[in-house]
Amino acid sequence: GWKLQGRIGTGVSPTYTSADWNSVDCSAASTCTAVGAWTNDNQAQPPFTLISRWNGAGWQQVKSPSPSRHGNILYAIGCTSAACTAVGVQANARGDHSLAMHG
Repeated sequence: GWKLQGRIGTGVSPTYTSADWNSVDCSAASTCTAVGAWTNDNQAQPPFTLISRWNGAGWQQVKSPSPSRHGNILYAIGCTSAACTAVGVQANARGDHSLAMHG
C-alpha cells in the first residue's frame, strides 16, 4: 500500500506561501527529484522554480535558478543515476519561452 513520505517543499523560502509540484522521477528507491514552482501570494510575485530531492528519509530543497523576473515553472523531469533534466517555461513581456535545467 501507499505510505506517506513527508511533505515536500517545507522551508523553501522565508516568504514562501504556496507551491505546485508538477513532476517527480526516481533513479532509485531512495533517490527521487520533484519539480514545480513556488510563489509568495501575499506580494503577488511571479513563480520561481522549485526542486526538491528525496534521500530515502526526507525531502530537501535544492537551489535552482529562476532566470526570468516574470515567472518560471518546471513541468517535467527525467532522471538517470548520474543526473536529472527538468523542463518548463520562463515568461517575459513577450510571452513564454522554453526553460531547461540539468543537474
